[in-house]
Amino acid sequence: MQNQSRKKQKSKNQKKKKKLPSSVTCFMWVFAIFLLLPVKTSGALSVWLGEDVAITDRWTIGDGSKENPYQIETAAQLAYLAWDIDETGNSYAGEHFLLISNLDLDHREWLPIGTNANQQSKKFRGHFDGGYHTISNLRISGNSDYIGLFGYVEDGTIANLAVFGNVSGGYMVGGVVGKCDNTKVKDCSFAGDITAGYTGFAGGVVAGIVINKAEITVSNLNFNGNIFFHKDNDEQAGYVGRAVGYVYRVEYELWENHKSGS
Repeated sequence: MQNQSRKKQKSKNQKKKKKLPSSVTCFMWVFAIFLLLPVKTSGALSVWLGEDVAITDRWTIGDGSKENPYQIETAAQLAYLAWDIDETGNSYAGEHFLLISNLDLDHREWLPIGTNANQQSKKFRGHFDGGYHTISNLRISGNSDYIGLFGYVEDGTIANLAVFGNVSGGYMVGGVVGKCDNTKVKDCSFAGDITAGYTGFAGGVVAGIVINKAEITVSNLNFNGNIFFHKDNDEQAGYVGRAVGYVYRVEYELWENHKSGS
């Protein structure tokens, strides 16, 4: 008799359960996705004020080696990296960077790290370790090509980083990386909206990848948001993917869920 009473009580409790509101469910999904990356949400937070970059904003710790990487502690130091590549063409080839704090870009217009403005490629060729930190409130608008937190990366590495924001451009538009040639991208995530030109390439984390070296890897990329295309002509739509928008000249097998269009 007691067992039957308990079963009836359990049945009543189950009936009383209500479904979570859709907004709460959505938040839980977003939270679950970013649990896949052990991001550091506590500790120091540096907010970028959008001021003009000066040589005094350059990092002061590290020598750029793998054992002693340049340490990026403030949003201004990251902005200096973008400015220096765009202004001087310094690619930082083979040099290593480590992000040591969370950054808030404060919704201010961001210059991608590595650009291709006016058909003049100014690539980032270094290795950037996000240290499992976050970069929030990224904002890039307009219709320029090779757009993302990192616009154009070659022979480098982008790893261990979570980015939040909204990005808009023309061709090769991604949340973390616009275009990368022979570059390793791993353990990275992006949450926000991506908008690309109607015939451009768009990806939640990486827009386009060109590969001709077998050791290049793309792994553990996560995206939560929306991808839009500007319909400004009658040509066919561009390539789009939740993790990677387009992969060209693949000489080895990528993980199935990272192929173009997945």
